[in-house]
Amino acid sequence: MRYANKAAESASARLCADAEAETAATDVSSVAKRLSLFHLVMQALVMKTLMS
Repeated sequence: MRYANKAAESASARLCADAEAETAATDVSSVAKRLSLFHLVMQALVMKTLMS
């Protein structure tokens, strides 16, 4: 019975760690997308300013 509890705790801890890692990766990805979009908008504004 002890071994089953230990295995269940271990599996549960592993699932939690995987979920946290996935959330962190998603956050980084969305920040990168926002920065990329911001960069494109700023680039367009600079080009518009230079052309006028």
